[in-house]
Amino acid sequence: MKMKKEIKVALIILGAIIILGLVFFTVDYNRVKNGEKPIFCIHNLAGIYKDGGTVEYFGLGYKIIDFNRLDGYDKVKIGTWSMKYEDFEEEYNKQENIINYTNNIKYKDLSEVPENYPMEQAIKDGCIIIGSDVFNKAKLDSFIENTNVNNKDRKSDYIRIVQYTIEGNPIITDLEYKADIGYILTTDNTRDAFGADTKVITNNYIPSKFYTIDLVENDDFFDIVLQLTVEIDYESNKKEYKPITVASYSKDSETYEAAPSFIGEVTEINDKTIIVKTEEKNLGDAVSVKVENSKEYSIGDKVEVIYTGTILETYPCQIYEIEVNKIEN
Repeated sequence: MKMKKEIKVALIILGAIIILGLVFFTVDYNRVKNGEKPIFCIHNLAGIYKDGGTVEYFGLGYKIIDFNRLDGYDKVKIGTWSMKYEDFEEEYNKQENIINYTNNIKYKDLSEVPENYPMEQAIKDGCIIIGSDVFNKAKLDSFIENTNVNNKDRKSDYIRIVQYTIEGNPIITDLEYKADIGYILTTDNTRDAFGADTKVITNNYIPSKFYTIDLVENDDFFDIVLQLTVEIDYESNKKEYKPITVASYSKDSETYEAAPSFIGEVTEINDKTIIVKTEEKNLGDAVSVKVENSKEYSIGDKVEVIYTGTILETYPCQIYEIEVNKIEN
């Protein structure tokens, strides 16, 4: 009888431990998932990694690894005490390699962008141009919609913003969003011949659980801002987070969803130009268009001309063309 009583007591104690373990597990998991410090765990001081802030916690029969890598990997993993940091390298590498971007744009690597990067080429490459006018704004609007925290299905996306200095030198900003991970912001001003401190700066750790992107009205400008969405408990998060202004443009800027274009008829062919007759009122009745090979055109051809919007008031008027496409009958 005494033995049975002892077994019964042992089973009750074991059951209580299991129930407590499940309760502690659920509470701590949800707290860490929300960026809060677990309360039923012991912080493993030996499990602090120099990768941006990953930490380990030991609970009652379970272990938590809160990944906060500088390269953007931001996951919470819970398992047994035998779980290791290295167990998730394959998952991390797979996630890095399988990213589908909504815009389907493959920009050149920054190292391959030429020193002289004309606006016409940047527009053609799908970059968002910010200057006296704003081009390809539809790509900016799409990026904001796809990656904003209010979108229940936040999607991976990528944009490149090119701003030109007064001297005409390009400053390039790449903004990438990796779904469920966060934003990566890279600024390259190495093509600014008059810049005092030219370099490429990358901020890899802008976590999606803290940040979103918005277009914010501010005095005479619209600011593209990565702003905080939550109040952060700095007892459990040592890194300081602040809003980040990516770029700004004047409210007076003319904005184009894409580059402007017009359709006209070839009326004259010269060595390196064609004259195009158009009914666009702001262009007059004739436009001089530069082409790579004028022999490809014939009198009477219909063409679509994509240009920057700048018009030189000569006769025929001149433009800065981006692309010329023949329209087949």
